[in-house]
Amino acid sequence: MLYRLAAVTLASTLLVSCGDESPFSDFTTSTTTTTTSGGGGGDGGTVTGTGTGGGSVSVSSIVRKTQIPLTLPDGMGGTVGAAFVSYDMGNGDTSISYILDDSTNWHIFRPDASGPFKLYSRPAMDLPYTTTSGDGNKILLQRYTDVVDYTDGNVTSIGSLLGAFTWPQTISDAGDVVAFVSNDDLAPGTNPAGVNQLFTLSTDGADTYNQITSFTNNHRIDSVVISGDGRRIFFGSNSDVLGDVTVSGNVYEVFAINTDSSGLAQLSNFNTAEVRVTRSSSDGSVIAVEAMDLIVPDVKHILAFNTATGTHTEIAATFGLNSTVHYDMSADGSRATYLAAGVISGTKDIYVVNTTSGDKDVVLTESGFIGSLQMNTNGSQVSFYCNTALDTPIGADEQSIQVYTMTL
Repeated sequence: MLYRLAAVTLASTLLVSCGDESPFSDFTTSTTTTTTSGGGGGDGGTVTGTGTGGGSVSVSSIVRKTQIPLTLPDGMGGTVGAAFVSYDMGNGDTSISYILDDSTNWHIFRPDASGPFKLYSRPAMDLPYTTTSGDGNKILLQRYTDVVDYTDGNVTSIGSLLGAFTWPQTISDAGDVVAFVSNDDLAPGTNPAGVNQLFTLSTDGADTYNQITSFTNNHRIDSVVISGDGRRIFFGSNSDVLGDVTVSGNVYEVFAINTDSSGLAQLSNFNTAEVRVTRSSSDGSVIAVEAMDLIVPDVKHILAFNTATGTHTEIAATFGLNSTVHYDMSADGSRATYLAAGVISGTKDIYVVNTTSGDKDVVLTESGFIGSLQMNTNGSQVSFYCNTALDTPIGADEQSIQVYTMTL
């Protein structure tokens, strides 16, 4: 385990919202306002340690991935202060991106050898809800249906027919297809009744909609997630989706359908009050699910769910439907990571969990401001932001918040 106590000076505004929250903002979005300053200093070098708990996971290195500045050019020869905004920072092995807000606009950047490289900008009132393709090459701007190329910032607008409250929430590993729910007749003549249907849409800008379901009743469909390979769609519902009266009322279950419209099935038998699917492995064999407990009121379980067997392993648990846990799952479904309060007052622990056995290890204990955990493809790395210098010293012209990658 790595354990660090940080001395942090607080000064300019920092806005933080974490992870893949946006598809489920009615119950997971967390916004925290605090302050931080640049020039945080540091001890240099990398930090190593050993795991605790099962003892199977240890840290070999922590490397700083960004040079996030305190100020940005304002277009008129001057500079303006920039607040760090965390979100889905990228789930590929090498891609990292982040948002800076200058109070007029917010901007997506990626690290570059010559410094921060700007990929995309929007007015500050347009809140950024994003998700990144598994290969790290595409960033989906959900509410504005823009797809941004990670390398050069080229923007492709998709979904011109989508309404104000209908937008894709997940994107495939290759970044070539998105999935979403809509009650519009997007493929003319296929949804004349105007009920909720699942759709896919390619990201090439051609606006070709593929209606996956042919429901005749208006089922509630929540938390739509596409598998990384683009072959399956998972969703939660409290409706009688299969027409066999196994699900109704306030009981939610997890369902799946293939993107060729075959194989509609109920996967879970939670018999719980609320279920949200939040992530899928590349092959759709493991999904991450948030489920409210009917036995112990207000307890939310974050689970790794095996879609073939229906078995699940608990990643973490928290209290309250609207409570937030910073967590992620590797693209191969083998590991998950989450952030929790540490045993020592004022600290937080990063855990790594084996999604099959449930064995977990604390790999880092940190007293600084930390969050937005992102795992790489096979779970061998965890990226996160932190305002403690865990690697190279922070410059006087840089935010104390920087993004780090921890290799296990």
